[in-house]
Amino acid sequence: MPRSGRSRRHPFVVLTILWCSVAAFVWWALHNTDLGRPTGFFPSNFWSSGGFSWKQTKKEKFRILHIVTTLRLYDNGQRGTTDGSDRLAKVLLPCLSLFLQSIRQQQPKWEVDVYIILGESKLESHRRKLIEDSLPPGVGLQIWVDAMPLHYDYNNGQITPASHALARQHRFVIRDKLNEYDFFSAWEDDMAITANHIEYFVHMTNQIESIRKSLQKQQQQVGYSFTPDNPKTFHGPMHADQLERVVPGFIRVEVLSDGSTSQPVLDPISIAPDTPSIHADICCSSTSSSSSSSTSKPALLQLADNVVLWETSIEAIGVRQFPEPIGWAGLLIGIQPADNKNATIGSFWSGEDGAFGEGVTRPGRKGEMMAQQAGFMATRAQIDLFQNKCPGGFLPPFDSDFWNGNGGLKPQNVEFWSGGYQLFGRCFLQRIVSLDPPKFSRQLLFHSANNKQRTIDVQRMVKANNLLGQMHTVRNNATKHLEESLSKK
Repeated sequence: MPRSGRSRRHPFVVLTILWCSVAAFVWWALHNTDLGRPTGFFPSNFWSSGGFSWKQTKKEKFRILHIVTTLRLYDNGQRGTTDGSDRLAKVLLPCLSLFLQSIRQQQPKWEVDVYIILGESKLESHRRKLIEDSLPPGVGLQIWVDAMPLHYDYNNGQITPASHALARQHRFVIRDKLNEYDFFSAWEDDMAITANHIEYFVHMTNQIESIRKSLQKQQQQVGYSFTPDNPKTFHGPMHADQLERVVPGFIRVEVLSDGSTSQPVLDPISIAPDTPSIHADICCSSTSSSSSSSTSKPALLQLADNVVLWETSIEAIGVRQFPEPIGWAGLLIGIQPADNKNATIGSFWSGEDGAFGEGVTRPGRKGEMMAQQAGFMATRAQIDLFQNKCPGGFLPPFDSDFWNGNGGLKPQNVEFWSGGYQLFGRCFLQRIVSLDPPKFSRQLLFHSANNKQRTIDVQRMVKANNLLGQMHTVRNNATKHLEESLSKK
């Protein structure tokens, strides 16, 4: 019975009022802040304006899942390898240690876990311990042993291992771990990934996202109009739908060994005078992140001159002037979406002035021009975007009509799953690379096996310095065309 002169509220009423208050706040937050937006992109104040130093607040974590796929623990002598060589000790672990050491030295607040996908059916305890002992304290480890999928081989009428689809398995890992991490890094076992790559990838991703949001606000204004790009548009206003498709790209490189050479005949685009060298200490100086600081400048310049790529060339590249702070950038091979003209991204092709011959057009999805990455990295928000943009989806169960009932086991292969054929040849994503040497160097990935130079036609072995200088020439040609067109108005 309530006391005289004072009413007592029933506990249910109090709880109802509290619940309504919380619900009202959540509704306001979702509609008036970035809380309702998928996580994965990071506030611009994470970065200092003067470079690539990461500014992380005490309350915000950056959680990375680094996924490595390896077919076997010992090489079999194929594709430029040495039969019986210990691939785990000589390839996978040095790359993994480089990755973890670079993060520990440059970004000690990042939280990293490792997931290894192994195609072999057995991992002996002493081999597992070798992996565990290579990890710094605080790094989690999971290993999927016997991850090789099976498929029905119509040629021999049997169920057989689908080694071509082992590269698909990281998608199941990402699907399973999607809400546990902010960033995903998934690569073949011989790719030397470092903190430099992740820092710049997120840095450029934030720049792209900032431009997209700014354009989106402009498009909401009364009287806004936009003229879509045609394939040859290389400057002028851009649309938010274009920026939504843009991602930072990577190019695999090697360092020439004794007896190996780069292309003897330069592709018919000159190298712009005074183009600065790439920074070999960023991409390729060593598999030990602590040794590059002691390497002399002349030695690094010599090393930079021996850095070569083989999976694209200037013939495949165009340039476009993006809104600042990106500015001029190179565009790797990609495809345009047919259902949204506002999303078309044009470029000034390197052969626009006839350098490759009369009637020659820009190459499409040619294997030797595709700049296959042997993996990818992405924020959680970008994974969501891939899932929405890719025909058939980016993550399992791969059961739509696009997969023809094969679940991604046929005809899809390594190049589709990890090389980039799906992301950049099916999902309408457009990769860009910087023309600034230090930034461009952060988009070069060292292929630590360093064996492609022994199996690839030497004319395809392009010096990274030469490609950078040729992109500068193409940019200069585009600028000249722009100036001439403006002078005629």
